Amino acid sequence: MNYRHYYCTPKYSEKEKSYFGTVKDLPGTRPIEAETIEEFEELFHQVVDDALEVIEKKKAKRKTIGIVSFFAVLSLLIVMAVTCPDKKKHSDAVSELASVILNDAASGDDSGFALLGAMIGNKLIGAFIDNNLYVDNYILFNVGKLKYDGESNVVSVGAFNHVFTMSRDQLRKKVKEDDTLNKALEGLF
Repeated sequence: MNYRHYYCTPKYSEKEKSYFGTVKDLPGTRPIEAETIEEFEELFHQVVDDALEVIEKKKAKRKTIGIVSFFAVLSLLIVMAVTCPDKKKHSDAVSELASVILNDAASGDDSGFALLGAMIGNKLIGAFIDNNLYVDNYILFNVGKLKYDGESNVVSVGAFNHVFTMSRDQLRKKVKEDDTLNKALEGLF
């Protein structure tokens, strides 16, 4: 038997007094069993139609998921591009982090000179960062780099209207390890 390009060869069982068979090359179909060849052919058509309907529903569902996923990713990319922070946000975030480090260092010294140095240093930090920070824009996000003495170091990453910087501990460790940053900070004072 042939129906919608699928085949089934009914076999007759004397013992069961019925016809039985399975549809070839159509996964997920149930075995067919009927008492007459007409009933078998009708069940064969029904099994093929049901299986093809399930396949079409799965295809439609995959297509819908694909379309929704595409627009979700597209929306995310648009939001990232629109909310990419500017240089001022990078400058403010890096200046704030450097000021916190400077103030932490000054708070360990009870003399008034350390506090005065921290106040002056905070003003100088802002000016230094404004002059030596540049931002590489990659449309969806951007990277803030501090340039000093011909070398540059990544100090911030901006995305979703927020600037992510190193933690205090990471910056302290980086300053100790990196001669360029050490020179830059020494240049402030």
